[in-house]
Amino acid sequence: MWQRAPPTPCFGGSFSPWVRFLTHLLFLCASLSPRFNADDIVGRFNGGANAGHTVVANGKKYAFHLLPCGLIYPHTTNILGNGTVINLVNLFEELEPLDEDGLDWKGRLLISDRAHLLFESHKAVDAYQEDARGDANIGTTKKGIGPAYTSKATRNGIRAGMLLHFDVFEKQLRELYAFQESQYPGIVLDIEAEVDRYKKYAEVVKPWIVDGVHFINDAYKNDKRIITEGANAAMLDIDYGTYPMVTSSATTTGGICTGLGLSPDKIDCALGVIKAYTTRVGWGPFPTELTDDTCGGMVPRGAEGYVWGWWIVGCGLWVVVTG
Repeated sequence: MWQRAPPTPCFGGSFSPWVRFLTHLLFLCASLSPRFNADDIVGRFNGGANAGHTVVANGKKYAFHLLPCGLIYPHTTNILGNGTVINLVNLFEELEPLDEDGLDWKGRLLISDRAHLLFESHKAVDAYQEDARGDANIGTTKKGIGPAYTSKATRNGIRAGMLLHFDVFEKQLRELYAFQESQYPGIVLDIEAEVDRYKKYAEVVKPWIVDGVHFINDAYKNDKRIITEGANAAMLDIDYGTYPMVTSSATTTGGICTGLGLSPDKIDCALGVIKAYTTRVGWGPFPTELTDDTCGGMVPRGAEGYVWGWWIVGCGLWVVVTG
C-alpha cells in the first residue's frame, strides 16, 4: 500500500523554460510506475502564452504556449490555475491542431474561476510600452503578459469566472478598455470586436470554469498524482530574477502556492531543470554569456527548437544562479 504522492513542482532553474521537458519525463516515469494513477492532474500555475515550447509526442509535434503539456496524455485532467493569465484567442488557436490530429482533450481542460483574462488590449498596451522604451526595451514577447498582471494588481482586471455572468463581464470589459485608452494616448483598441468575440467564447468555456482552489485540493485529498507546471525559469522570476528584465509572475516554487492554491505543507518535492549550458530568453544581464562562435554549435546540438524562433538571444557555458 502506498501513501499519497505529493504534488511535484517543475520549473526551470536558470533563464530557459525547460520545465516542460521535465514534465514529459515525469509522465514517462509515472506511466511505468506501479503507483500510476489513471487520473493524474497537471496544474499550470503561472504565466500565459509567453511560454513557447515545441512538444513532440507519439511522433507528432505541437506548439504549446498556454496549454498545460499534460493535455497530450489521455489519462490526465489539466487546469489553468488562478495564477495564470489566459487569452482565449490563443487558447483556441492551440487547441485546433489537437482537434485536427484527433487528440481528445474535451472534458480534460479546466480553467480556474480566479484566473485573469488577457485581452487584445493588453497585447496592444504591451507593444505600446515596448516601443516607447526604445533601445531600453525589455524584450517581451508582446503577448500582453505584463499588462494583464498590471490589470490584476490595479484591480481592474477580469477573472474567468465573470464569463458566467456576461452582463457584468461586458460592463467590466468596457470599463477596462476605457481606462487603457485614457492611459495610453493614441492607442487603437476595438472594444466592440472584443465584446463579440468573448460573447461566443463564454458559451464554449462555461463548462470548463471551476473553483480551481477547491478542485486542486480535492484532488490532493483523493490521492491524485499532481504535477505542477510553470512558465519561464527561476532567473526570470518577478522577485528573484534579473529585474527588471524578468517576466511578470512568480516562476519558482512559491508561485505554486499562490498560483494554484496548494498550501506549502502539501509540497514535498521540487524538481528544477538545469542544462549543461545556458541560454537566455529576452534581454538582460547574462554574466556567463559567450560572444564567440561556440554557441553556434551548442544550440543546434541541444535541439533548441524554440517556438518563438528568434527568441534565443544569448548563450553561455555556465549555469547562472542566485544565492
